[in-house]
Amino acid sequence: MIFLWILFGYIVFSEFLIWILSRPYKLSDVQYILVLGNKGGIQSLVTQDRAKKAILAKKEYPQAKIILTGNEDFKEVANYKQLLQQEGLQDFIEEKLSQSTWDNMKNSLALMTDVKIKKTNVLVITSRYHQPRSVAMARSLGMNAERFCEDFFVYKKSKIYFLKERISNLIYSPRILWNYLRFH
Repeated sequence: MIFLWILFGYIVFSEFLIWILSRPYKLSDVQYILVLGNKGGIQSLVTQDRAKKAILAKKEYPQAKIILTGNEDFKEVANYKQLLQQEGLQDFIEEKLSQSTWDNMKNSLALMTDVKIKKTNVLVITSRYHQPRSVAMARSLGMNAERFCEDFFVYKKSKIYFLKERISNLIYSPRILWNYLRFH
C-alpha cells in the first residue's frame, strides 16, 4: 500500500512540475523557432501540422532563425525542410543527431549563437500533447521558451499520445528538475 502512495505522489509531483515549468507567457522578441522532429514521415499529419506552425511562426517573427531538429535516420529534418521550402522558406539551422526530445533541446541549445550572451527567446513548435513537457525541458536548460499555437488536425491516436506523455513526464521530470535547479 505504501508503494502505491509513493507512486501516486510521484505521478502528482511529475505532472505538477511540468505544469509549473510550462505555464504560458508571451515572449516580446523571438530569436529562434525550434521545430521538433517527428518520425511519422512527410505524409504524417503531425509532421504537416508542425510545418504549418513553423510557417506561421516565421510570418509572425520574420527575424527569428528556424532550427529543424530530429533524427535523420527517419528523415525528420529532411521532411520539414522539404515542406518549408515548398512555402518559400530557405534558411535553416539543421540539427540531425537527436534521438529524443531531450536531445532536441540540448543539441539545439548548442547551435544557438547568442545563448552565452543572454537568455534566448525560443518558440517551440510541436504538437499540442507534447507542448508542456517540451517547453518545461527547454526552460530547465535556461531558454526562455514558449509554445506556439494549437494543432490544425485532430490525431486519430490522440489518446495514445496523451498516455505516452504521462509516461514521459514520469521519466523526464527528475532530469528537468535537476537542470532547472542547476541553471536557475
